Amino acid sequence: MPSWNSARKLLCIRLDTTGDVVMTTPAIRALKTSYPDRQISLMTSTARAVIAPLIAEVDDLMIYDAPWLKATALRTSSAPDLVMIERLRQAEFDAAVIFTVYSQNPLPAALCCYLAEIPLRLAHT
Repeated sequence: MPSWNSARKLLCIRLDTTGDVVMTTPAIRALKTSYPDRQISLMTSTARAVIAPLIAEVDDLMIYDAPWLKATALRTSSAPDLVMIERLRQAEFDAAVIFTVYSQNPLPAALCCYLAEIPLRLAHT
């Protein structure tokens, strides 16, 4: 059974605004410093990816324009989402932490993580 204490490869998901990504940095820092050999990947949108190089604790960046966000153009196919789910599966994350604000539902991101077979998923609903 996987545990948070043994989770070394973490995915942090923050898909919304730049300010929200910045406000998430203390939590990302806490996740990284609690286990210094932990690898942190940040999943964020194309527009927010510019901030990732400024977050020292982020080891890897994954860009994903989620279809459930207002800023994402309507899709005619689920192909980009299926590609991202497979990319997550191939990355073999031990855990995912989904950051949202009160007006967002973390369940679509949690479902993507579940479909990618990430064993530990944390979000606030």
